Formats: sequence, C-alpha cells, structure tokens
Amino acid sequence: MGEDDPDRRSSRRLFEIAYRVSPYRHPVIGYKSIFEKFTRADLLSYYKQRYVPNNLFFVVVGDINPEEVKEQIKQAFADSCRIALAPEILPFEPVQVGPRRVEEEGNVELCYTHLAWHIPSALHSDIPGLGVVSAILGSGRSSRLFRRLREQQGIVQKIDSWIYAPGEQGLFGISAEIEADKYSKAIEEIYHQVEILKEELVSEEELEKIKKQCVAALYASRKTMSGQALDLGSSWLAAQDLNFSELSLERIRTVTSEDVRRIVRTWFREENSVHY
Repeated sequence: MGEDDPDRRSSRRLFEIAYRVSPYRHPVIGYKSIFEKFTRADLLSYYKQRYVPNNLFFVVVGDINPEEVKEQIKQAFADSCRIALAPEILPFEPVQVGPRRVEEEGNVELCYTHLAWHIPSALHSDIPGLGVVSAILGSGRSSRLFRRLREQQGIVQKIDSWIYAPGEQGLFGISAEIEADKYSKAIEEIYHQVEILKEELVSEEELEKIKKQCVAALYASRKTMSGQALDLGSSWLAAQDLNFSELSLERIRTVTSEDVRRIVRTWFREENSVHY
C-alpha cells in the first residue's frame, strides 16, 4: 500500500537522500525482501531480547489509585526477569557539506516535493524556535506559505511545514503538492519566503499570534487522558523528563524576532539543504 501512495513514496525517498549512514534513512516498516525471509524463530528471538521489563516504561493517566496500579504491574511482571541488553551503537550522520537535489519521474497526477534542512536533536535549545519558524511558514491556513502560495497565487494544491527531531540529527521540512506546470514557480516562491525570514524581522504581532497557537495546540492535545499519556510518554522518551514538553513551551514563550532570524540563518543554509 505504501508503494502505491505517492506521498509515502516521496517521504521515504527524502529520508533516503537526507541520511547517508544513519538508520533514519530506513523505513520503519522495513523492506519487503527482508520481511519475506523472517522465520518464526527470528521473531521469537527478537521478542525475547527486547520485550523485557528493563527495556520499557509504563504511563498511566486518569482517575486511578497509584498504589493499586503499581501492584498490578508488579504482579504482571512477577515471572519476568531482567536480562542484559546489548548496547545499541548507532552511526552518527556526518555533517552535510553540499546541497542534495534529486528529481524522479512517476506516473502521478501531481508533483510531490519536499524541501528540507538538517537540524539538531530534540534537546537542542534551538528546537523550540524552529517550532515557531514552522508555525510561521506552514502550520495552518493563516501561515505564510499557505496564504501566499495557495490562496493568493494558487500555485500549490497543498503545502505545510514540519519538524522531525528525534534523538539525533533531525530535519525541518516543507512539503507540497503542485501541478507540473506550476512547479518551478512554486519552488521559487517557497525559497523566497524562507529568504524573507533571513532578512526581515517577524513583527511582534505575528510572533505573539504564533506563540498563542503553539500554546493552544499543546493544551488541546492534553484534553483527553490518552493525550496526556502521550505527552508524558513522549517527554520521557525524548529527554527522560516528564516536564519536557512544558519546558519546551516555556522556551517558545521566550522566542524573539531576532531568535527567529538567527535560527533561519543558522540552519537554513544551502549546503545543509535537501530537495526531493
């Protein structure tokens, strides 16, 4: 199904191009050629090695009795023993020293394109500011890229921005669906909007609006018990800090217009870019 979806295919190719040695270049679902070779013994071996008590954490949210929950977990794992975990040594992606551009033809109705730049890990102090940049450029109908390219010029069918900030080097991306005859103009305008952020300071009015959107989005995600659990689990997974998302929110509140310009100039360099 993924191979038949041009959006998924283009996203997969972006990561293959952006990462040369990091495992982030591989699709999470894996490869068909490898999957077809799996045996039952392979699956059981992996399960026994990784699905062990000292390699997991629980997040429980709601109207609960903590002591009862602890006892339930204790009983559930009474017969499960800790085992020694083999260290996971992941290769670190080398710094990109030149722009990467790849174009491929396919039997699709629209052009699916991604413009991306390497960014630091989730713990870096610039990540909250990059979140603000993403909101300015491509988060929602009031963002600059949507208003300029979709509503005013009509040169894209869809456009948004996103951040992939895992444990190591991540990506800031702008993704768009474009009609073939409008492709060149759309790409030119996307880069132009990025250059504007490098040269001109964001107004205080726009910056405050973006900050309020970021705060509202986080609080909206916590309206449900599952949302609160996801927030706590993600914070622990990223930083081993249950308050990590709240800390990030506080940092977003302190981002200035000068910070936005500095961050765009620092990370959105041509030699650090990937375009598929």
